[in-house]
Amino acid sequence: MAQDGHREHGAHQHGHASMNIAISGDELQVELLTPAFNLLGFEHKPSTQKQHQLLDAAVQQLQNLARLIRPEAAAQCTQEHIALHSELLEEEHHKKEHQHDEEEATGHSDFEVHVHFHCQKPGKLTGIDTAGLFKAFLSMEELEVQWISDQKQSSVELSPKNTRINLQ
Repeated sequence: MAQDGHREHGAHQHGHASMNIAISGDELQVELLTPAFNLLGFEHKPSTQKQHQLLDAAVQQLQNLARLIRPEAAAQCTQEHIALHSELLEEEHHKKEHQHDEEEATGHSDFEVHVHFHCQKPGKLTGIDTAGLFKAFLSMEELEVQWISDQKQSSVELSPKNTRINLQ
């Protein structure tokens, strides 16, 4: 059921986010799913200058996810590419064409970030630290992580006081 890319909206809770991690060979893939509120403090289409700036700042932070989610340094992982999806970003790009759709922007908005890392020394990838994510987005209180590697799979619940994913 989760393959279609859209999770049940019942899971949409302010302060909560989820992360899926897949490790295979020298590839590390991370998917972050979070309500826009955790990143911006609001979920509607930005209407003020300050809200537009918050959205731009959040996008800039997420574009460099490798600084917020840090794989074990010894594994020498580098961010290869990133994809960022949100209804709010689509609205930004299409707002000139659809100014009459203003009333529709009332639901919950989510951000979905997919990042792909290549690791030079995958055998040394023993953990990932997410402290930067909690520092960058103070409204994020809980991160539900599920991970799978060629050898093992597990899950962990992270918080600002417990930010490390142990991959062993």
